[in-house]
Amino acid sequence: MVLEKSGVATLGGQYFFLHERYRDHRAPGHERADAPAYFRQLGGSAFLKPLAGSRGDFAQPIRSEAALAAYLDEVSRYYDSVLIQPIASGREYRIFLLDDEVIYATRKTPPSLTGDGIRSVRELLAADDIALHARGISSAAAPCNHCALEMVLAKGEQWAIPGRMNRSAGGTMQFESPENEHAAFAMAQHAARALGLRAAAVDLFTDVGGDCDALRVIEVNANPSIRFLEDSGRPELILKIWRHTFAAIGLLDV
Repeated sequence: MVLEKSGVATLGGQYFFLHERYRDHRAPGHERADAPAYFRQLGGSAFLKPLAGSRGDFAQPIRSEAALAAYLDEVSRYYDSVLIQPIASGREYRIFLLDDEVIYATRKTPPSLTGDGIRSVRELLAADDIALHARGISSAAAPCNHCALEMVLAKGEQWAIPGRMNRSAGGTMQFESPENEHAAFAMAQHAARALGLRAAAVDLFTDVGGDCDALRVIEVNANPSIRFLEDSGRPELILKIWRHTFAAIGLLDV
C-alpha cells in the first residue's frame, strides 16, 4: 500500500486476517469470511502467501474455492494473516541496494525436480516435500494438470515446480541484470526510498505478461539473507554490506 501510494507499481492484492482476536481494532472487509469474495473477483485463481512469512513458506497459487478453504485452514495454524494477489508471470529479479547504490542484481528461477527414470512426478514431489518439512517449509504446490503427476521423468531431466522462487524452498539465483536494467534499477531505488530503507533487497518482475516494458515490485526485504553471496564466493560484497551497516550505526568512521 505504501509503495502504490508512492507511485511504485506492485502486484496489488488484499490482506485478510485468519483469527478473530483484535477484530475490533480492524477496519471491515479484511476478515477470513471476506476472502472468498475477493478470490472470486480475481477469477477464481490467485497467488497466496502469509502476510508476515518468509522463505517461501505457504507461498503458492490456489485455483479453486475448495483449495482456498483448505489452504486457509492449514495456514491459520502458523500465521495470523495472508496476502491474496493476482497470479502474475514474468522474469523475477532481486536487486540489492545500499543507499540508492545497486550492489548487485540476480535472476531468480524456480525449484525443480530431477528425474531418475523410475519415479513419477508425484513420487518426486513427495520426496521433495519431506525435505522441505525438515527445514520447516510447507509442501510444494502440485501441478494443476494432475496428468503431469503421473509422468516419469527421464534420468537427469528437470521439471520446474511453479510458484515460489525462494532459495530456501529450492529455487536458484544467479548474478544477472534485467534487460531493461535502467528502469528496473530506478524502480527498486524508488521502492527503497518510499519505505525509508538504506539497505534493501527488492524483488520484482520484469516482462510481466509478456510485456517487455511492464515492471512490478513483488516485495521489499529489509533484512535480506546474504547466504547467496556466501555460497557464490563473493566475500567482497559481504564486506561491503557489513561495512555499510557498521558505518550506519556509528561503529565505523568511514
